[in-house]
Amino acid sequence: LTPPEGSLSGGNSVNQEFMHFLTRLVDDPGFSTYVSTPDNETNAQHKLDIRTIVYNEFEEEKVKFGKTYVSIDNTDMKLNQDKFAYVKLSESFYDFYKQHLKEGVTRMNDRRICLGGRRMLHIQFSKMEEFFRRAVSKIENVLIKMLDDLNNDVSTIYLVGGFGGCRYMYYRVQELLKSRYGPNRFTVIIPKAAYLAVVEGAIQYRKNPELIRSRVAEATYGTETLMPFDQKIHDVRYYHRMKSGEQFCIHLFSPLVIEGERVGYNQVKRNVYQPADPSQTSIKFNLLTSDDKNLFYTRSPNGVLKEGVKILATITVPSPNTEQGTDRDVYLTFDFSNTEIQVHAYDVTSNTERRAV
Repeated sequence: LTPPEGSLSGGNSVNQEFMHFLTRLVDDPGFSTYVSTPDNETNAQHKLDIRTIVYNEFEEEKVKFGKTYVSIDNTDMKLNQDKFAYVKLSESFYDFYKQHLKEGVTRMNDRRICLGGRRMLHIQFSKMEEFFRRAVSKIENVLIKMLDDLNNDVSTIYLVGGFGGCRYMYYRVQELLKSRYGPNRFTVIIPKAAYLAVVEGAIQYRKNPELIRSRVAEATYGTETLMPFDQKIHDVRYYHRMKSGEQFCIHLFSPLVIEGERVGYNQVKRNVYQPADPSQTSIKFNLLTSDDKNLFYTRSPNGVLKEGVKILATITVPSPNTEQGTDRDVYLTFDFSNTEIQVHAYDVTSNTERRAV
């Protein structure tokens, strides 16, 4: 198991590349003139038109892209770059940008792009391939990293999701694995309904949570805390003196789960904390995530969160029994038994609990 990676490298990034191309073609960044008419209802319809073009018409061509690969000697695959994809433009979009579209095709001076009948935008496969380039490059880099981290202890790779069902993506993965690891090292499989695979997995998990016995933390999780200041360990810029005279180091990170750590089904992670001041009547926990496994300070000396550190939620748990001074235990628990991490803060002396998801 490895942490999930490459969340911004999926099929949606290909759609975004096409959308940027379309804005350049009509010479209207963000389609601003199209979605800024005086009539709000018309604007809403125009926005829907754009989504339909990008996420229906182009999406269909994107998923089909690559089915026209031809085999050479049954070993290598080559794209038939002379073929075209056909993206249908809505009537209102086409009528609004008709002149801009014609001028754009002329301005770009690219024979791989042309306007056809029935409001069809013709895009040659060699041009379509450019829309995939950035996403495919990211996926290839992520795949190499994951396989190398696992010391090649993998024999089968499944391509799932809408983009996973794209034959072009399948052949690019095949070519990468063959060139880097040699032929026949891996089996690459596209499920029959790749676009439903993730949803089906979620449904099966909901019906039987024990189906997934363990997961891997995709990030480092924990909270901010403070500790008695130790000049041998702590940076003097994080020195803080309490009203009581106690000397602390602030903005320290207290981890509960480290990125890449395997977390079993129904497993919980728990740390114990105590108030820093005897008169303190509550404890506030900033629940943090970070992409730094070795995070020590959560903030810069001036209090700004460090790069890569995010506050997911804040829990403030009452701890009213001040007569016990700082000798009051508060348990902070990260619960991984559900699809979302649940966090509980529990003050022992007052039997008070607060939760966050």
